[in-house]
Amino acid sequence: MTPDARLSAAERAALADLEAAALADDPVFASRLRGTPVSEAMRAVSSARLVLRRGWVRLLCVRWWGLVMVVAGLAAVIGGLAVSLAVSLAGVAVSGVGLRVLAEIVVDRSVRRGVGSDQAAS
Repeated sequence: MTPDARLSAAERAALADLEAAALADDPVFASRLRGTPVSEAMRAVSSARLVLRRGWVRLLCVRWWGLVMVVAGLAAVIGGLAVSLAVSLAGVAVSGVGLRVLAEIVVDRSVRRGVGSDQAAS
């Protein structure tokens, strides 16, 4: 719904006349309303950032990225054997975090199914 959708036809016509008169009287104001290429580019960048941020939030909420972390961590462990101990240790840490995320998925699913802690242990 546009802001002027609640206006009557006569009110919309009067508003259009006032806007046209304001734009004709003040060219600087008119150019500010139209915007500059830089302001349009900044607006596009900010909307792109918002879209990317929403995409990352959705990706992180899915939590299947834990599998990616496990695979990447194991690759770092194997690659670190040829490179250095530090790379292997970092791979172990990344794999551990990925396994933790995957474990949270399993726990959440068992809670949703109604499996209590007594049944999960046996």
